Amino acid sequence: MISSLQSLTILLSHYGYFFLFIIAIFEGPIITVIAAFLASIGIFNVFIVYGIAVVGDFLGDGIWYWVGRSSSKHFFKLMFKYGTRLGITEEKVTNAEIHLKKHFFKTMVTGKITNIVMLPIIIACGILKINYKKFIFSTLALDIPKDLFFTLLGFYFGGYYMSINNGINRFFVASTVLLIVCLATFVIIRYVRKMYQKYNPDEIF
Repeated sequence: MISSLQSLTILLSHYGYFFLFIIAIFEGPIITVIAAFLASIGIFNVFIVYGIAVVGDFLGDGIWYWVGRSSSKHFFKLMFKYGTRLGITEEKVTNAEIHLKKHFFKTMVTGKITNIVMLPIIIACGILKINYKKFIFSTLALDIPKDLFFTLLGFYFGGYYMSINNGINRFFVASTVLLIVCLATFVIIRYVRKMYQKYNPDEIF
C-alpha cells in the first residue's frame, strides 16, 4: 500500500492535471488528499485540484448510473428468469424501488459515508431509472462539501497522506460494519415482531 501511494504521488507529479482527472473519476478520496498536498508545495493549484475532484466524482457517479440504466432491461429480464432461485422477486424489487425513491437522499448519504456500498446504490439508481436531474442534484450536493473537506485535509495535512489513507479506510470499514449491524438488527427485530404477532395476534408488541 505504501509503495503504491508513493508511486501514485510520483505519477501525479510527473503527468499533472490530466492524470489527476483520469484517476479522480475512478479513485477514492485519497487521490484528492495527495493532489492537494502537491498543491501545498507548489506543484498544483489547489483550486484546480478541488474542481477536478468534484468533476471527477460527478463523472464517475454518472458513468455507473448510466451503466445501470443501460442494463435495466437485461437486469429485469434475468430477474424474471432466474430471480426466484436467488430469492429476488418482483415484489422485493418493487419494494426496493419504493424505498429508494422515498428515502433517496438518505440512501445517497449512507452510500457516500460508507463508500463501499456506494457503487451498488448508484447502479441501482440507474437500473430503477431514478430521475437523472434528481440524481445529479444529490450527487453534487454531497460531492461538493466532501471534496472540499479532503482538499483542505490534503492541503494542510497532506504530508501524512499514508496515515490519512489508513484512517480513511478504517472509517469506511467501520461505517460499513455499523450499517450492516444496524440492518441486521432491524431485520431481526422485524422478524421477532412478526413471529410474536403471529402467535399473539391480540397483543401489541
